[in-house]
Amino acid sequence: NIYESFLEYIYGDQSINSDDSYSKLSLIIDQQQIKTDKDELEAFIRLIVIISNNSHRTTSFKSNIEKSIFLISENIKQTFTNSEIFNLFKSNKYLLLFLFENQIITPDESILSQIEKNFSDYEIFFYPEMKPFLDEQKKESIENYLSKHDLTDIDIFKEKRKKGENWSIICELIRNDSIEKFVSYVNRNNISLESTIEATIFESNEFLIENQKSSLIEYASFFGSIQIFQYLRLNNVQL
Repeated sequence: NIYESFLEYIYGDQSINSDDSYSKLSLIIDQQQIKTDKDELEAFIRLIVIISNNSHRTTSFKSNIEKSIFLISENIKQTFTNSEIFNLFKSNKYLLLFLFENQIITPDESILSQIEKNFSDYEIFFYPEMKPFLDEQKKESIENYLSKHDLTDIDIFKEKRKKGENWSIICELIRNDSIEKFVSYVNRNNISLESTIEATIFESNEFLIENQKSSLIEYASFFGSIQIFQYLRLNNVQL
């Protein structure tokens, strides 16, 4: 019941019965005592994370996931330590960012310790949150990286981080299946249709993080960009 109602809500159309599906999800969470049982709460969190990591993101997907977390946010803070919350959500940078922004998790040295041991790119991605706990050498290294990639403007950095996707023009064109602009862009910039996508620290989709250097046709396939996919196939790009 919890699984089906959760999927019904996060994939539902915001304009059609979204309030009803949200109320249904909230009711089932209360009925099954998800909020008051630590094991059940942890299981529900893992459900949220796994589906977030492995789902195609529709227009309302992110906002629905966030609202689902808000249903249990106070219980998360009361039940788990900072370090435990980080461990539960650690595979999803976007969800961790949401937790930081809404004070569901608080930056501290225990989190920094886990990041340093296991997630090298997290130090850059969460630099605004982790900066007070970093030594001068580490801060200098990260700021050099940001400068090299034209990310010194903190507002632009946060905007790209919030989006959680590859910020390159060609990736945006593919995601939007903007076929005419895509053809114009690759021709104007002499980009090979056999080329691969350059990795970025802002990518938050687990599949794309694990499968870096995706080809243009693989990237188009992943996002269901039918027109661009067909164009690449017609131009003899191999799967």
